[in-house]
Amino acid sequence: MKTKLCIGLLALFGFFNIALAQETAKVAVAEQTKVIKIGVGTEIKDKKLVGEALVFDASDKVLWCWTKITTDIAPTTVKHVWYLNGKNVAEVNLDIKYSSYRTWSRKNIGQGKWEVKVLDEDDKVLASLKFTVKDSKSESEADDSQEDETE
Repeated sequence: MKTKLCIGLLALFGFFNIALAQETAKVAVAEQTKVIKIGVGTEIKDKKLVGEALVFDASDKVLWCWTKITTDIAPTTVKHVWYLNGKNVAEVNLDIKYSSYRTWSRKNIGQGKWEVKVLDEDDKVLASLKFTVKDSKSESEADDSQEDETE
């Protein structure tokens, strides 16, 4: 009788541990870091992005990538990876201290096709944004030459 009771209790205890392990696994899967908003602009003022656009003039010289992050695993780290014409030109590690956090990085820019990717600690891409930097001088010169041709 005692043996059956012990076996029954062990089985019940084992079942409880399996259920607990499954519940823990569900929580682990649910832990995520997400980008709620990403933008590129000409400055940061009062923790907000200013001059947000997808096309910039090379005279801007410096652009900022601003992200709003939410996470279940604070503190954590994300990375802004800056690309120019498909080539990785900068990586900036950013600490995420709270479950909802705004963070940003900046880059000296030049003419070309740009992209910023936001990566989590496992280098999984959370978000990306493509934008263009144009040289207005060469465009205005091209416009002038077209006008000269038609006159």
